[in-house]
Amino acid sequence: MASIVDVAKLANVSVATVSRILNDERNVTPETTKLVEVAIKELGYVPKAVRPGPKPKNRKGITTGTIAFISVGSFSPVDMYRMPAFPSLLGGIQRGIERHGMELVLAHLPEGKAVPPVLARRRADGVLLFGFETLSTQLKRALNRVPAVWCFLRDSVAPSTDFDHVLYDNSHVGRMAADYLLGRKHRNLMFVGSRPNHQAFAERRDQFVALVAAGGGTAKVVEGIAKNDDALTPSRLEEIAQRAVAGLGDGAARTTGIFVSSDDLMVRVYNQLKQHGVEPGKDVDLIGCNNDKQYMDQMHPRPATVDIKLDLVGERAVEQLLWRMSHPGDIAQAQLLIKPEVLPAGKPAGKVPLCSGLP
Repeated sequence: MASIVDVAKLANVSVATVSRILNDERNVTPETTKLVEVAIKELGYVPKAVRPGPKPKNRKGITTGTIAFISVGSFSPVDMYRMPAFPSLLGGIQRGIERHGMELVLAHLPEGKAVPPVLARRRADGVLLFGFETLSTQLKRALNRVPAVWCFLRDSVAPSTDFDHVLYDNSHVGRMAADYLLGRKHRNLMFVGSRPNHQAFAERRDQFVALVAAGGGTAKVVEGIAKNDDALTPSRLEEIAQRAVAGLGDGAARTTGIFVSSDDLMVRVYNQLKQHGVEPGKDVDLIGCNNDKQYMDQMHPRPATVDIKLDLVGERAVEQLLWRMSHPGDIAQAQLLIKPEVLPAGKPAGKVPLCSGLP
């Protein structure tokens, strides 16, 4: 791992000069600054967030160099790694943390009541929150002593006005799916979902069905049982996929375009279509949601999906938290919405940062 000494040697300057540049001091020439920046990039050097010297604006509020990621409620960080798409969220958070030379600590509060040691002992400069349950008064009091940002919150839980929020904009997903399939001249469409009562999925479904009708088409709906069970078993997902393919219909009314609420369900619909002699991408167009690599990579040709950019949600949550840490006196709360993007069939994920609601 490269050190500040290595950077100084490669740039042919003193360690003190490198330190002044890292601390944003102005008494260094642009030419020297450029030499140091090139050396830093070439060596892959990441300065520690906690280091000697004056604190520039980008290090205000940093004393421990640690950010705590606290999941509140039924999903622990381990559970999240098993959930569709959420490894992207944690990956984005980790990249953002590493970019600033900081460390990430994970904690889980099953009932949202206890105060984790990292907070009780004030060993974190800021907190990223993930969860679906309401916070206890005790936990909220502890969080009010440290900058905190919700980095994804289920729509059915009213966002707390005490914290900033960074999340993807679910209100675009159903429209994007409808526009994509209608734009490919499909009029007999279908929505396939796993949880009818899941608020995010229900919003996608209702918006999709309404916009398809407005565009002169019809949309059948095939869903799982009316239960908000996040631990959907593979057999239950398979049963939904089987019913969807069985309901395609015949003749002029045959379904030719399908919007699936998430990619983990879409891969099962995809496989069921092939088992019944229906060729995805040729006989039926598919579009899913999440841009979940572990499932998208199983489908050839690759169908379309709505990328909700959870990796970018994670990265922007870190940036918002760092901003909050350096502006402790700003009491106005911010909500940052990351706009999804349609990835057409055969197209891998891009790196276009779209968002709204910057503070």
